[in-house]
This record gives sequence, structure tokens and C-alpha cells, in this order.
Amino acid sequence: MKILLCSPYESVIKENAGGIAVWAKHLMDYHRSIKSDIEVEILPYNRSIYVHEGLSRIVRIYKGAKDYLGLMWKTRRRIKQEHFDVLHLCSSALMSIIRDYFVMRMARKNGIAGVLHFHCGRIPRIAANGGWKWRVLKAAVAEANAVVVLDDDSYRVLVSNGFKNVYKVPNPLSEDLVRSIDAMADNIARVERRILFVGHILPSKGVYELVQACAGIDGIELRLIGRVEDLVKKDLLAIASSKSEEWMHLLGECGHNDVLQEMLSCDIFVFPSYTEGFPNVILEAMACGTPIIASGVGAIPEMLDNGKCGDVIHPQDYKAVKMAIERLLDDEERKSTFSLCSKERVCKEYGISTVWELLQAVWEKN
Repeated sequence: MKILLCSPYESVIKENAGGIAVWAKHLMDYHRSIKSDIEVEILPYNRSIYVHEGLSRIVRIYKGAKDYLGLMWKTRRRIKQEHFDVLHLCSSALMSIIRDYFVMRMARKNGIAGVLHFHCGRIPRIAANGGWKWRVLKAAVAEANAVVVLDDDSYRVLVSNGFKNVYKVPNPLSEDLVRSIDAMADNIARVERRILFVGHILPSKGVYELVQACAGIDGIELRLIGRVEDLVKKDLLAIASSKSEEWMHLLGECGHNDVLQEMLSCDIFVFPSYTEGFPNVILEAMACGTPIIASGVGAIPEMLDNGKCGDVIHPQDYKAVKMAIERLLDDEERKSTFSLCSKERVCKEYGISTVWELLQAVWEKN
């Protein structure tokens, strides 16, 4: 069986790599390390620009249309050159949903099984809002032989709308990551009352609520890792200035090992994002045994076993963030419970070999 995997991809993970590119890197590394009758060829679906909230709508549409037309042309050329049994397309379900429809239709017309893999948790919201996005998404799903989602809510929405070819497959934890964490862990001690955030430092990641919450808690240190635009940085520094001491540190983009070291040394990892699919940073924090507070969006509640492996809070609520941090800061027993539960669950449920078997089952059924 031969698979054409159409996904953002980098052979070496960069500091600002998106979650889908990280997923594809882990999957391809594992595939190359095992003996398998399945051959997977990666066709990189990389964008020409970094897409962020500060980018104008006109630039997004123009660059998106140009990128997607080019990628569809490359896909068509590749499937005309060689026979593939399955075309596996990764999607964020944003403007790319239009591209997804045409690629799935292309696969069907060429006698190839199309698998549409949504790496996001926004499908329930798209369905609730209705409109053209929901109509196009349903059309793309109807063209696909199988659809892969990350969370229960997305699965329920698609199934309740009559789609029967839906599968839930989590993101994987790579074996290399586990080895890296094990090698570092013995030499790194946790720093009391140190709070950590990792991700793109955007309003939609809940960073304003996080800084506002932490500004009201005495004796803590907040460290934020990730790309930050100048306007957001200015706003966060203004919120932080309510305290006279230096307590918030914007560390910018860091190498992956540096991120893992920060996760191993912090007291609590907080991720109050507004919307997510299956965030890799939560997997990594779980693997590090870091106590976690995260918003209950996308697959996060399932990842944290509905509160057994970390505190799940409402998004866009700085009071909820503040209360959760204050409650957990001095509760060493609870932090220890979260740590042990997280490490056990992440290795058992989200190991790369387990996820590979789930994906293989999807390909073979279709």
C-alpha cells in the first residue's frame, strides 16, 4: 500500500513550526524506523508566509489562494506520475477547506482513496455558525473516503450530520521526545512558583488573561516562550507593569531542548487558549510530568482525562486562570498526582506506535 501524505512538513523542526508540521515529522520519522508493508511519501504542504492574527485579510486571501493553487497543481502532477492507494490530506479547517474539497475531489476522480485529517478543534463552532464554511466543509467530507478528527466533539458533530466514515485518532508522542526528556529530567529541579506558557504569543492563546491573572498573584514568576508581535508585547508589558518588580519574562522563540528544560523546571504549565485541536505542547508538558492548567477546548479535556491529569478551565476568563493557579500553587499533593497521572497516560494512550496502528487501520479500511 502506498500513501501520499499531503501535510506541512519540515525535516528539522524549527522554533516556530506549526503543530501539523510537528505531527508529520514524528510520523515520518517513526515510519522510517520500522519495517512496514506501507510506503508513505510526504508531499510538503508548506505556506510561503507565516500566518498570524496581525496579518491583513487581503494578504491572507491573496497568499492563501496562490499557495493553495500551487499545492493542488503539485498534487495533481504527483498522482499522475505514480499510483497511490491513499491520499492523506492534513487540514486546519480554515480557508484551506476550499482547497480540501478540490483535493478530495481530485483523489476520487483518479481512483485514489481520500483521507481528510482535521488537525483542529473548530469543527463544532463552524457547524454551529453555519454559513458557507460549514457547507464547504460538509462537501469536502462527503468527497472523502474517510475523515480523521482529534476530539470527541468533532466526531459527534460529523456523525450526527450523517457522516459514517469518521475516525478519531490522537496526535502522537515521539519516542525521541521521551528519550530526550528522560535524559534531562534527573539533572533539572523544579523552581517553586514559576509559571510557564509555550506557544505563539497571540491574544487567541489566552496570554492576556494569563498575564492579567498572574499580575494579581504575589511572589510568582511568569515565563512565556514563543513568537510575539510588537503590539502584543507592548500590551503584555503594560499589564505586567502593575507590579513594581520584574516578574514576567518574554523569552521569544527557543530551541526544542530549551523548551523541554523549561517544562521540566517550571512549577505549573498554563495554556489558556481559546481554540485548539490536539496541542503538542500539552503532550510535551504531560511527558515532562509538569502540573498543567489548560482551557477545556478541542481535545484538551480528553488529554487531561477530564481533570485527572490537570486542571481544565473555561477559556477567555482571567478569573478562572487566577483561581486555578492560586489553588494549585501550594498544593504539592495535587501537583504530584497530576504529574504521575500525566506521565502514565501520555505514554500509554499517545505513544507513536499506538497512533501509527490507528492510522494504518484507517488506510486499510478505505
